Amino acid sequence: MRNSIATLLPLTLGHNMSEAQLALFPQPDYTPELIMDPHSYVYLMASPTDPTLVKIGTTCNLARRQAELGCRVLWYQAGGRHYERWLHRRFASSRLPRTEWFRLDADIAAYFRLRLQGPMAA
Repeated sequence: MRNSIATLLPLTLGHNMSEAQLALFPQPDYTPELIMDPHSYVYLMASPTDPTLVKIGTTCNLARRQAELGCRVLWYQAGGRHYERWLHRRFASSRLPRTEWFRLDADIAAYFRLRLQGPMAA
């Protein structure tokens, strides 16, 4: 059975986790100074044509990027290329070769669901 965004990622746009919530997650190989670039965003977008594909990328203008791709934004937060690259490495087994597109799987869904809802969410 193919996973779909509707079943795996019931996300809402624009939620950022608090420092307390972020502290509860294992620390990856980046530092907050590298990811918290106030001039860019790391995002997860849904493919407009294939419900099993998501894009992990970075941009300085989220609205423009969304319009360019014709995708729906599922999640975003302030961040830079270091965080984007870490996410690409983290989900390398689901990545389509030489792209920023990933086959949606339970691992990706769980990671972003936690990023969105956080352990302290109601």
